[in-house]
Amino acid sequence: MIKIALVHHINFNHLSLSFKQRTDYIEKYLEKILDAIIVKTNISICTEDLLLLKVWNPKVYRRLINHPKVNFLFSTHNHAIPLIYPETFTEQMLLGSKVILDLINPKKIQGVGYPSEVDFPPKISFESICKVWEGIILGESRIKISGLEKDEFSPVFTINDAWSKNKIRGHLSRRAFNYRDYLHKYFRDEANSGEMLLGIQDDYKKYAQGSVLLARIDLEVILFNAPIVDGIQQEPPINKFRDLQKYLINHNVDFLKVADLDKTDYKIPEYRISDIAPCSSENIKWNNKSLKRRVENIKFDRSNKLKYGIWLSLQCSDYYCTNFQDLCFSYGDKNKKTIFITKTRIYRDQESGIKLKLLQGKTLDQIKMNDNELEKYMQYFMKSNELLTNYL
Repeated sequence: MIKIALVHHINFNHLSLSFKQRTDYIEKYLEKILDAIIVKTNISICTEDLLLLKVWNPKVYRRLINHPKVNFLFSTHNHAIPLIYPETFTEQMLLGSKVILDLINPKKIQGVGYPSEVDFPPKISFESICKVWEGIILGESRIKISGLEKDEFSPVFTINDAWSKNKIRGHLSRRAFNYRDYLHKYFRDEANSGEMLLGIQDDYKKYAQGSVLLARIDLEVILFNAPIVDGIQQEPPINKFRDLQKYLINHNVDFLKVADLDKTDYKIPEYRISDIAPCSSENIKWNNKSLKRRVENIKFDRSNKLKYGIWLSLQCSDYYCTNFQDLCFSYGDKNKKTIFITKTRIYRDQESGIKLKLLQGKTLDQIKMNDNELEKYMQYFMKSNELLTNYL
């Protein structure tokens, strides 16, 4: 029996989502994706997105928080990461946890936190985190620990601070992971269910160490793998998503909660917080010094909760992503099918620019927007920001 803790992260500000894709995601496809979830699934969603969904599509919001197969992880309020805004990470974590505890049935919340980009948090935040989160998901490429490069490194470990007596369970998310690569190929008809299973079996043998394998991937990958045929965008492969779950269930794959990683037959290793450090190998992925400077220097009344919520929103990591070339994949009969994924800030830059203008005192009516879907997003964002003031 292969045991998997499947983690899907929902991100409405994903760098690669166009304005139209985000609208379709919230208004059309998220409900279909939720209906296709038939295995136990761990969901992470930043509370800025959760509040946005609540006002934009209340029906799907209720479907998400009440889904019988879904359990939730704690999150930060938005995608702020320690690399860019270490000084507000504690606030982001506490605010996100506060909103989740208020909106979601406690029975559906695990005590495990999902920091944006699975970064190691600032050490000044460690004590505050331990008071709210019992565990934390950390990315293999975002932390440094002696022995991490070995396949047999434990997928679960304890982090303790001898000085404060605080401790937290670490759950490792591997980077070199067949599940992620094979899932993209499966959606593109480049791999079948059997090949997907073989990839999972290989991952389990290498990394699970007799425990539970943590498989983490953005839920948006389903949207990004919707093919374009003769210039026309086709439906996302949601049916293939459901079919894969059925296949894996029928081939001895068991889906569990992240918290079940604790259930091991061996002694869980323990590390001092001084043994762990952030890894900078992927820091090149974030670089928008101009926006960072403007957000830090902008003058506004911080006692104004509406404006403070906008200011927090401007700390979203997707607003700081480095521009990459667009990705294009061709496949199928005579390459008639194409996948096109935008990897630039072309959409997120427009959003952050509008939010800066709002902080400077302009209203939405005074800001010219050339895209109806962007305008729709901003209207719902402002409504969700009003809800946020109840938690500030």
